[in-house]
Amino acid sequence: EEPVLVKVALSAISAQQALRDLHVEAPDWDFDAVRRETWRAWSDLLSRVEVEGREEDKRLFYTGLYRACTMPFNTTSSDGTYRGTDGRVHEARDHVHYDTYSIWDTFRTKYPLLSLVAPDFLRDIVHSLVDIYRDGGQQWPFLDVRHEHTGAILLDAYRKGITDFDLPTAYAGMKQDALRQLPDEWEKLGYIPERPDRTLEAAYDDWCVAEMARIVGRNDDAERFSRRAEFYRNVWDDSLRFFRARDASGRWLPFPQDPTAIDERYVYEGSMWQWRWFVLHDVPGLIQLFGGPESFVRELRYFFDHDLYNHGNQPDLHAPFLFNFAGAPELTQQVVTRILTEPVTQRYGTHGFLRKPVHRRIYRPTPDGFIPEMDDDCGTMWAWYAMSAMGLYQVCPGNPVYQITTPVFRKVVLHLDAWGRSGKTFVIVTRGISPEHPVIREARLGGKKLERMEIAHEAITSGGRLELFN
Repeated sequence: EEPVLVKVALSAISAQQALRDLHVEAPDWDFDAVRRETWRAWSDLLSRVEVEGREEDKRLFYTGLYRACTMPFNTTSSDGTYRGTDGRVHEARDHVHYDTYSIWDTFRTKYPLLSLVAPDFLRDIVHSLVDIYRDGGQQWPFLDVRHEHTGAILLDAYRKGITDFDLPTAYAGMKQDALRQLPDEWEKLGYIPERPDRTLEAAYDDWCVAEMARIVGRNDDAERFSRRAEFYRNVWDDSLRFFRARDASGRWLPFPQDPTAIDERYVYEGSMWQWRWFVLHDVPGLIQLFGGPESFVRELRYFFDHDLYNHGNQPDLHAPFLFNFAGAPELTQQVVTRILTEPVTQRYGTHGFLRKPVHRRIYRPTPDGFIPEMDDDCGTMWAWYAMSAMGLYQVCPGNPVYQITTPVFRKVVLHLDAWGRSGKTFVIVTRGISPEHPVIREARLGGKKLERMEIAHEAITSGGRLELFN
């Protein structure tokens, strides 16, 4: 039997443009050549990180890295044009234009990962997000989900050295988002009525705007949005030590009888327990609301010990790393190691309790891969795995600092050529550490002992060696 060969091209501009792209990008009927080219491209990207450890862990890691890098999509035509969100055709003069985002999910994990592994791709994505601000409109040329927290990606990229984008347009778009997406009551009341979750998210977005305002020299805006970034405190009920909904008159609304349940009247895709930790930009302030590090650690430990954490969705993905901020990094190391390597109990799906709790590994090298109802959301969850497996996690995109935890590998080598540092590497090495003995007794960067389990982005991309000792 003769094989049937089919070539397919997509274009958001026109069928004629798709045909032109096909002739430019795949002119021949050589399937094996296309396969070799694809293999080479992925191998070049994935080999930017080398790991030494168990074969199953390596397989999971490279699966995670691959999955995290499959979106957004390159939607630039062979002649450098793309269809913008205004419905018109534009030219991407100095970058590749990308579309198809799910930023509410991916800002947490994917873009911090790309900033380490693929800053060249991240640069194009940042330019593409600025394109969207410049083009305006809502006529998405390809499938798209949501763009909340775009400003976090732009701020984070700038602070990590990706600065060659249109900063005035980026800042104007960030500010417009912060002002347009919120109800009028936000600045007047200092919270969003009935929605503590949106209040917490808006406070974080306002922090991002304030930080970018300082960069562009808009000091009045910086002061205004810094004040708004503190509004998360206005939905904290000190008597319960939970964030809580209140109405427009300031009265507290009924607190859920079961705060472990996902009740979407007040918070989205999570429980009151899971949203309790969402102050990304001011974790010390959050710890203060709990009454200090001791009570914060006690409550956070209860959260994990009683299976209230939901790794099947995004709102509390950063919670395992918060022990670092409260002087208990060994608990971060133990919790993260369990999530990465052991069967754990998960009670939650996306919008509520599972019919029956599951007890198994969350990430597995099998076709289903995840626990029930867990959605990768454009690479969010696999990026969490890849970052955590390397022993690094950024709690607050926009603040270029990574929390250090226990890697699953004996050695991790980050090649920094994409940062323009040809031949340089950043190496993470473990000494006497394993999933059975995950606690880090001491960390040394370039031979010097670290006082806190954290490391700046610049320290990584400058090259060097991080040693972790049991």
